[in-house]
Amino acid sequence: AAAMTRRLIAAVAVAMVCALAVAAPASAHASLATSNPAAGEVLVVAPERVELTFTEGVDVVPNSIRVVAADGTEIAVGEARQALGDESLTAELPDLAEGTYVVAWKAVSADSHPVNGAFTFSIGTETETAPGLVEGIVDDQSAGTAPQLWLGLGRWMSFAGFAVLVGGLVTLLACAPELLAGVRARNVLIAAAAGGVGGTLIMIGAQAALTAGGAWSASAWRTVFDSVAGRWWFARLPALIAGLALVGWRRHSASVWWRAVVVIGAVGSFAITAAGGHSASGRARVAGFAASLGHLGAMSVWIGGLVVMAVVVRGRLLPAAARFSTLALASVVVLAATGAVNAWRQLGSLAGFTDSTYGRWLLVKLAVVVVVISMAAVNRWLVRSADPDTGTGDPGTAASGDGARRADSALRRIVVVEAMGLAVVLATTAGLVNATPPRAVPVVAASASVVANERLAQIVLDPAVTGGTTMHVYISSIRGQLDQADEITVEASLPAQQLGPLQIPAQAAGPGHVTTNSANLPVAGLWTFTITARYGDFDQVVFTVELAVG
Repeated sequence: AAAMTRRLIAAVAVAMVCALAVAAPASAHASLATSNPAAGEVLVVAPERVELTFTEGVDVVPNSIRVVAADGTEIAVGEARQALGDESLTAELPDLAEGTYVVAWKAVSADSHPVNGAFTFSIGTETETAPGLVEGIVDDQSAGTAPQLWLGLGRWMSFAGFAVLVGGLVTLLACAPELLAGVRARNVLIAAAAGGVGGTLIMIGAQAALTAGGAWSASAWRTVFDSVAGRWWFARLPALIAGLALVGWRRHSASVWWRAVVVIGAVGSFAITAAGGHSASGRARVAGFAASLGHLGAMSVWIGGLVVMAVVVRGRLLPAAARFSTLALASVVVLAATGAVNAWRQLGSLAGFTDSTYGRWLLVKLAVVVVVISMAAVNRWLVRSADPDTGTGDPGTAASGDGARRADSALRRIVVVEAMGLAVVLATTAGLVNATPPRAVPVVAASASVVANERLAQIVLDPAVTGGTTMHVYISSIRGQLDQADEITVEASLPAQQLGPLQIPAQAAGPGHVTTNSANLPVAGLWTFTITARYGDFDQVVFTVELAVG
């Protein structure tokens, strides 16, 4: 058993290392690549339209393109279209007077993530924007916290429902077909289908709230349906209903046609789920789709099988667990391989594990999976090491019967804990899918240094882009003193647009070093950063630097 565990852990480690060793810059959700007019551009002649191009395909949502004058007046623009292809948004403009205008855009990436941003341009001469105008526009189009939480919950319920329904059916067929006709099997499978339907409806409602402002509005749901990912989400509903029909006809489970429909339906369900997620974006999409398909299938068999072992199987658990053990081992191997492929596609480098929310969710998921695999190894050891004294001998002897009960009891407890661990894995999967992978733009870092009061401050933005980036601030003495700041704070402002100051929350990362992975600079331009280092109660040093953000 110990050797088997070591081989499993080694396989996971080798797969991850091999995938990351050949990694290139990551490609993921859509981000703005170019715009016409360009951010900050001063034009001699008024433009006829706004043209935006993205790094990935996007879907149009209500108010995909808004144009607001410097005094806050909303400009009536044409309907947003994709005249330049799926990776574009365009809108016709009326005759614009001289002055500065704010362009705010939002869309849904092909992998279902809402994306948005804003920039300014001017005609003739630049004019001052109304106080708080840009901040207000950015806030209006930003996704709220509550819909994001509901979306995460819906994903978890949808994943869990699919996993238990499909994986449970497959496991029962393979390991305990005699239990398919039972009441417990029926109840578990129906509950799984109901949970999957409920979770999918919650997902759709939350996405409608994020993109169209109405969780239960018919027009907002139509907006979700009109998106690439949304159509695949809606397709989950008939797939789940078809699964319910199979449960109702399980009395035919011995027939070839019923089993063939289960297998075909399982593959189709995994394909539907994979098509509505991250496999729709990024590099090597065919490989990503195949990896997601295998990943979902392996996870479903593992989760559904554990639920079957814990809830449906009664009496002698060891024989059914012995048959399921091989299936579970194969699932772990597939999960390791396909997980490595997806990590390579979406992260691209080891830094992606810590420099993005997606990467950190992936680390959490990996840690939980390792714990669950350890429990699975204990299960496998119990099954393989059972002997006449622990329950696999002659069931007619009292000692053997007591041993069987003790072994079943111990095995059942571990199976339940393992199933609970996999429920946590599903939660991390929902968080992973909710998170946006590292952006797919050429990453160009920007840094600047400044000296004040015999101290040196350096600020680094990596990359120097709008919409959220990594920031590091380092402060040291130029005279070799070892005094460290008690507190370092950072504010950012964009004087050209009267934007800010915006407080950028940063956490201590070491002596004289603070950092954050979510420095959100909503508009492109030359930003001014004010760094304040406090020493004791009465001494502080203020540094001011400028960095261009694209």
